[in-house]
Amino acid sequence: MKWKEKFEKLKMVYVFCFVCYLLLSRMVLFVNLITLKGNSIIFVAFAGAGVLLVVAEAILNWKRYLKLPYYFLIAFLLVCVISSIVNRQYGMADNVKTLAWMSIQIFILFSFVEGKSKEVFLSFMRKIMKCSIVIWFVGVAISFVQRSEERRVRKE
Repeated sequence: MKWKEKFEKLKMVYVFCFVCYLLLSRMVLFVNLITLKGNSIIFVAFAGAGVLLVVAEAILNWKRYLKLPYYFLIAFLLVCVISSIVNRQYGMADNVKTLAWMSIQIFILFSFVEGKSKEVFLSFMRKIMKCSIVIWFVGVAISFVQRSEERRVRKE
């Protein structure tokens, strides 16, 4: 396997894990199980890995960034940077975090989708949806059990 193919697989793993984390992080059960500090560590890990992937993507596939869609993405991010600077009195740290996440998502997800065949992309999306179904089934099942237990306790 060539190094570019390995890199594409690595991006696929990152995107899969990132999307699963986003799905999990929206569940109250998951939020209660992981402390704020633990969630911050996970957040920093994803952000660090994302930055490394964006930099590697820019080095390995620099010709890809010379296409028109990327000009619009870069212009969009520049407008966001300017907006953050202009509105710095409302909190620069949060703006920088938002810009970092937006940049990672834009460049990793866009470059991940670009160049994939329809079959590969649909196969990946099926995996994401299966993961989503499992995550939400577990969450709903636990919620149902908790609700049933709460009703049973009230009756007693």
